[in-house]
Amino acid sequence: MKQPWVMLVTGLILGGGLVHLGWTFSSRGPDHPDSQVNDGAVNTRTSKRGRDLGLASQTRQDTLKRDFSKMDPQKAWAQAGGISNFTERLDFLTDLMRDWGKRDPQAAIEKARSLPVGTLQKAALGAACAGWASLHPDQAAEWAKGNLSGPLGGEVFGMIAKEWASATPENAAAWVSSLPPGLQSEAATTAVIDAWTAQDPLAAVGWIDKFPDESRKTASLAALAADWCAQSPEDAGKWASTRLDKPESNDIVEALIDAWGDQDPVAASKWVMGLDEAHQTDAAATLISLWGENQPEAAAEWVARFPQGDTRSSAIPALAQSWAGSEPVKAVEWSLSLPDSEEKTEAIDE
Repeated sequence: MKQPWVMLVTGLILGGGLVHLGWTFSSRGPDHPDSQVNDGAVNTRTSKRGRDLGLASQTRQDTLKRDFSKMDPQKAWAQAGGISNFTERLDFLTDLMRDWGKRDPQAAIEKARSLPVGTLQKAALGAACAGWASLHPDQAAEWAKGNLSGPLGGEVFGMIAKEWASATPENAAAWVSSLPPGLQSEAATTAVIDAWTAQDPLAAVGWIDKFPDESRKTASLAALAADWCAQSPEDAGKWASTRLDKPESNDIVEALIDAWGDQDPVAASKWVMGLDEAHQTDAAATLISLWGENQPEAAAEWVARFPQGDTRSSAIPALAQSWAGSEPVKAVEWSLSLPDSEEKTEAIDE
C-alpha cells in the first residue's frame, strides 16, 4: 500500500490537472484552435466562426438602420464616414440620402457631389434625387436634366423615372421623351416601361409606338414583352401574336420566349406551335436552348413531334448543344439515336 502522503500528492496533481483542463475548455470554447477535433469528425470551428461573424454583421446592419427623419443629417453624414465596411457604408448612405433628399434635396445633393467619383457618389446622388422625386418628381427631373450628363446622369435619370412612373407613368413618359437619345434616356426609358407595364401594358405600348427611332422602339417593345410575360404570359402572348407582321416581331417573340421558357416551357411550347414557320423556327430554337438545360428529355419529346422543315432542323442541333452542357453522354446517345439525316450530323457536331 502506498504511503498516505504519496496518495495525497498524486490526488492533488490529478485533481489540479482536471480542473485546469476544464477551465481551459470552458474559457477557450469549442472554436479555439486547441479545441479542434482531429479524429475525422467534422470540424465545426470554421462554420461556427462564420455564423458568429454573420450574426455580428447582421447586428451591425440592424444598428445602422436608423429612422433618419429623427436624426440630424449632418451628424448622420459624419457617422457614415466612420463606417469602415464599404457595403455597410453604402447601405447607410443610400438610406440617409433618400431621406435627406425628401427634406432638403439641395443640401443632400451638395454632400453627395462632394464624394469622390465612384460607386458611393453615384449611389448617394441617385438616392438623394430619388427621395426628391418621390415628392416632387418634376423638380428633381428638371434639376437632373440641367446638371447631369454621361453615365452618372443616365443612372440618376433612371432612379428619378422609376419614382415618377410608379405614381404617374404618363407624366414620367413625357419627361423621358424630352431627353436626348443615348445614356441619358436609356435607363429612364427602361424604368418607365417597367412601372407602366405593371399598371397598364397597352398604354405603355401606345407610348413606345410613337418613338421615332426604330431601334429604340424595337428594344423597348422587347423589354415590355418580357416584363408583361412575368405578370401574365398568356396575355403577353396574345399581344405578341398581333405584332407578327411588324418589323420588331422577331425581337418581341425572342424576348417573350426567353421569359416564358423560364417560367413554363410546356405552355410556351404550345404558343410556339401556333406561330407561322418564319417565327416558329427561331422561337423553337430559343425555347429548346432553355428547356434543354433543365428538362432535356421533355424537350426531346417535343422536338420529335415537329415535321420535317426548318423548325425541326434548327431545334435538334440547339437541343443537342444545350443538353451536352449538363449531360454530355446522354446528349451524344440521343443524337446517335436520330434517323440518318443532316440534322443528326449537326446534332453530333454540336
